[in-house]
Amino acid sequence: MRRRRQILTSQELVDRARNRKPAVPHIGRDWWYIITKQNGRAVLLGPYNDAREAEEIAMEKLTTGYEVVAMATRDRAKATQMLRHKILRGNGGSLEESLKRMKHTI
Repeated sequence: MRRRRQILTSQELVDRARNRKPAVPHIGRDWWYIITKQNGRAVLLGPYNDAREAEEIAMEKLTTGYEVVAMATRDRAKATQMLRHKILRGNGGSLEESLKRMKHTI
């Protein structure tokens, strides 16, 4: 079944444009990700343009502990792979823990 697009009035379009946050261009090599846990599973959120933007999102949406990290890729699958490697090489990291499924949304 096809979804029908809602037709907006000109006033609704103007209101939507006024409330839109300005887009910040990405500068630099690193992208920022939020790492947290939910129900025992790791969650990777991102990428974000800078650490400030990632912190704002984390403060808004998360009630658990989190960590904001920089990774040299925008590709979420590659970032997940890098995080798995970090978990495996970390203190007490095990192969079983690093191979657990990871969430990308909350």
